[in-house]
Amino acid sequence: MKRTIKKAVVGIMAASLIAGVAPLVTVNVQAATVTKGEYDFSNMTIRRVWFNTNDPVFLIDNYQRVWLDKNANVLATGDYKKTTADGDLMAPMKEMFAQIGGVYNESGDTTTITMNGTTLGFTIGSKDVTIDGKKQEGVLSDAQVPTKVNVKEQFADFNTYLTEDYFVTYLPVAYVLNTFEADIYQDGNVQSFYAAIPIFNDVNVPSYETKAEGYGNRYDTFMDGALTDSYAVSQAIADNVVALQNEDGGFGVLPANLDMAQADVASKIGTLKQESTLENGSTVAQLRYLAQFITETNPQDSKYADAFAKGIDYLVKNQNANGGWSMSPTAAKGFNGNTVIGNQVTTEVLTLLSDMSMLNNQNYVFARRSMDMAPVEAAVAKGNDFLVLTQVENDGVKAGWASQVKSDGTVTMGRTYERESVNAETTKQVVEYLMTIHNPSSKVIDAVKGAAKWLEDVKIEGKETEIVHDTSMNNGFDIFLVDGDGTWAINYVYDADSKAYRPLYSDVTPTRADQKIVNQWDMFNYVYEGKKLDNVDNVDMIYYSTRTSVKYYDDTLAAKLLADSTTDPEYTTYKMWLAYLDNGFPEVPKDPEVPTDPTDPTDPENPTNPDDPSVKDPTTGDSSDGNVNSPQTGDYSNMFVYTAILAASLGMGGAVYYTNKKRIKKNNSEEK
Repeated sequence: MKRTIKKAVVGIMAASLIAGVAPLVTVNVQAATVTKGEYDFSNMTIRRVWFNTNDPVFLIDNYQRVWLDKNANVLATGDYKKTTADGDLMAPMKEMFAQIGGVYNESGDTTTITMNGTTLGFTIGSKDVTIDGKKQEGVLSDAQVPTKVNVKEQFADFNTYLTEDYFVTYLPVAYVLNTFEADIYQDGNVQSFYAAIPIFNDVNVPSYETKAEGYGNRYDTFMDGALTDSYAVSQAIADNVVALQNEDGGFGVLPANLDMAQADVASKIGTLKQESTLENGSTVAQLRYLAQFITETNPQDSKYADAFAKGIDYLVKNQNANGGWSMSPTAAKGFNGNTVIGNQVTTEVLTLLSDMSMLNNQNYVFARRSMDMAPVEAAVAKGNDFLVLTQVENDGVKAGWASQVKSDGTVTMGRTYERESVNAETTKQVVEYLMTIHNPSSKVIDAVKGAAKWLEDVKIEGKETEIVHDTSMNNGFDIFLVDGDGTWAINYVYDADSKAYRPLYSDVTPTRADQKIVNQWDMFNYVYEGKKLDNVDNVDMIYYSTRTSVKYYDDTLAAKLLADSTTDPEYTTYKMWLAYLDNGFPEVPKDPEVPTDPTDPTDPENPTNPDDPSVKDPTTGDSSDGNVNSPQTGDYSNMFVYTAILAASLGMGGAVYYTNKKRIKKNNSEEK
């Protein structure tokens, strides 16, 4: 049955009315059609992909930004205007197919892509292709011939961290998309084209539909770490975490709106189960969740503790020689192979390991009782030294930290908008971590003081950000810098002449490495409340698509850190930390003693699952329903004695009740 397009693809409907030209279809993969403005949702979902020759990224679905290659900055090349199968736009497509659920493989000079039951094959330097093993001779033009590009050479200007050859396979984008029956449309506003790609439902890809129910169990919410109020839900999430753990002990990143409590998540994510990474807190967040679950519920099944130990081993083994961690430890090259201090990588790992080694968090008591802490403590010490050594210093004055550094600790760039700079957000994260060190060394003290002073100095006084909503814009809003109480830029570069730091604004587009401004109220062609502001050339500004998806300012970045006091009992401000230096730091927590009395209800050997109504017989080890996770009271007394006393009490109570009832009846009769 045909029905009009859902909200997720509403943009395609509007474009389809304008495009008017049906794409060339080379293979009839299945008997399902994508009709202009209407889609058959009975057996497929629709995924959207945008390509722009000037950006090293493609966009999927609702403007989710994904790099063409996950380890290096590369560009698409060719003409975006020709969307039929003979179009000459060339780009790496490995990451695209990983995002939408296809299977992409490279082996030597051969590349194969499988999706919707069809396998498409290419050979480097050849005009021939294979479709389901059958050779199609000479179907590609000269401009479409697959090539291997050495990123180190071709894109050297914005991949300065590459010291070795790094090759990426370029494929004819339009030909591939047309082969898999995508509808392709031009987007003249941003000089790109986008495609509506049918993905048949027998392919294991998750739904991107956000449902009201289960919102609290989304992956992005799960990353915050708190257990749910329901034991059953918390256990379901913990079970899925264990199932999603990779063989090496780490975890991949999942779609933000994936329901972590649904049954058997691992079987539903298909090719989106990615290699282990520390990106955006992944792996660390999973391990923190497991630790909290184990501590608060004390499950009998050892699989949770085993998964936790395996994950800690992964973190310890993948510490770089310099003491930090990479975003993707298995990536030897590219920006995922850099040592990443910010972006919730090194600082997050060190916080977790430090919480274990220093017992800053009681959730790790179970781990300290069963694991060898020597490797963890060694990793923390090495990481602390790394942070002290990588603090940026100019003209003998300490500043903050870069987001990414090379193996030798020198500052390097990451993605194209992550140019060599001192990152204020990373600096705040490092300072907050270093202040958790009990009785710090003089080097740590100097590092914290220098960074705090730098954060105070680089604050942009008299300005703040303002979001203006406008439904006519692609993302529905724009961000302006206006008069206000102060803000921080995210990135700063040092000016040797003035001996001061200034904000660095870099675009995703590689050729726009250092822009004058991101967006300022009185310097933008914008009509608002009847006022037109047109006294600036837009060439000086970060492109709209970038400034609305990349953070350049933060009004509150270091406000809490530098405040005189805080009402948050779990937070230490810089001034509180200075007081600790003078008066002594809080006592280091000690491991609680293991109870020896079996009647002690705090005995950790006796699990307490609050939502499990079954009660296990401590004398036999059995429960009425066979559930080994039944809650226990810890009382091992002789139940026969208690039963006899209870029976006698009930008998006496019954006798008293019967005697009183007869007396009341007699009195009532006499009154009558």
